[in-house]
Amino acid sequence: MRLEKWALHVWRCFGCLICRDTISYERGVYKVCPVYDQMKFDHYCAGGRMKIAKALLEGSLKYSKGLVDNIYTCVGCRSCTEVCAVNPDNPGKGLDINLIIRAMREDIVNAGLGPPEPLKKRDLRVQKEGNPFGKPAHERSTWAEDLKLSEKGEFLYFPGCYASFENPVMARATTKILKAAGLDIAYLGAKERCCGHILFEDGQRFLAEEYVYHNAGAFTDANVTKAIFSCAGCYDTFKNHYPGVVGKLPFETFHSTQILAELVDVEKIKFHKNVEAKVTYHDPCHLGRHNAVYEEPRKVLQNIPGLKLIEMKRDDLPSNRSKAWCCGGGGGVVPVAFPNLSLKIALTRLDDAIATGADTLITTCPMCLTNLSIAAKVRGVNMKFCDLNVFVAKAMGITI
Repeated sequence: MRLEKWALHVWRCFGCLICRDTISYERGVYKVCPVYDQMKFDHYCAGGRMKIAKALLEGSLKYSKGLVDNIYTCVGCRSCTEVCAVNPDNPGKGLDINLIIRAMREDIVNAGLGPPEPLKKRDLRVQKEGNPFGKPAHERSTWAEDLKLSEKGEFLYFPGCYASFENPVMARATTKILKAAGLDIAYLGAKERCCGHILFEDGQRFLAEEYVYHNAGAFTDANVTKAIFSCAGCYDTFKNHYPGVVGKLPFETFHSTQILAELVDVEKIKFHKNVEAKVTYHDPCHLGRHNAVYEEPRKVLQNIPGLKLIEMKRDDLPSNRSKAWCCGGGGGVVPVAFPNLSLKIALTRLDDAIATGADTLITTCPMCLTNLSIAAKVRGVNMKFCDLNVFVAKAMGITI
């Protein structure tokens, strides 16, 4: 049983349920778990799920179809880890429920009880075409046909499935910014495959490992020393999960916002025109709480002349950085398996954005961008949604 690997972590849980929805900060009440916020039952928050994990380890509870929905509703946002009482003097270093949830999902898959049917269909598309959308694999590099990118080089850009197939303007913007700043950018093209993020998240570890070995091998063949990702999920997967499969990677991993912030510092990225706009920035869970990349995207935005950045709050308490509310993306699991739950969480986050009075929401994760855009259409909100790389490219006067 995969869960046994995390037994010591499970037993460390106090069962105090501050991971649920009420923890006092300077004033008022701070909500923690976006799933509990909608479902209102303890077994949907981290503490309740840990009780389930303990019962599984004790043998008083067995994996069953009835447990599947519960285990697959976790969005993996790590908000619970930020407030976990196991390590109160070191925020963000509490029990990592995300790893325990993933272990339970792997056990469910190994027992033939999951993942839920919509995820199985999605995973079959990944197996067939190397992407979750089921689009022909040869179309992955269509966005870059006119950019004349080498397949080998020091800096290699990995756009991922969303940017390659669903929103190619993100990939083109990122590449053109980096080239304009003087970086010689390489790209794997047709050799690239899904990073495996969604497969790790839904418990299909063995299938995910196939993509890890493929992509890691392709990176090595390309003589890469620095890998750049514009997708928060791809970045998190390469940085935190690939080494667990293939060992230490022979290259460094960077999210594009980290590179852009460095280029702004050395004045290789310059903005010559005022951009009169009020924007708010949404911290993706897999870039923020999973990897503590908070200030770099803000630094880039704050260097754009005329731009006003307004941080999100809720009830006068911060709803940004480590306290940002999840978009409901759930590592690509919840929007597919439980779309109504995902939408409700996204609508709550949308309310935070609306309250700022900003005309544009900027983020650095294609899944967040998709989820929040859908919520805005449902609500009928007249707000623009933009990837940070696309916004920066336009601010630089780059034709995408």
